[in-house]
Amino acid sequence: MIDNHSVNLKKSDTTMTPASSDLMSRDDDAKILSKKRKEQYHNIVEEGIFVAKRSRPDIQSTIAVLATRVKGIK
Repeated sequence: MIDNHSVNLKKSDTTMTPASSDLMSRDDDAKILSKKRKEQYHNIVEEGIFVAKRSRPDIQSTIAVLATRVKGIK
């Protein structure tokens, strides 16, 4: 899944825990993604749901949060 997408992560992009104080908040000032980035995000979330259901139940809650940010692609 990771090899199929061109997301470039740096060592500084990691964190000790995803449980920050604003984990469930929405950023109303966030930039709108381009259509290409929306499609990429949507595909990654779809693949994450598949992986979580088939073999990684430990990531289901993370994928569920990401899925709340998916809207239909126009």
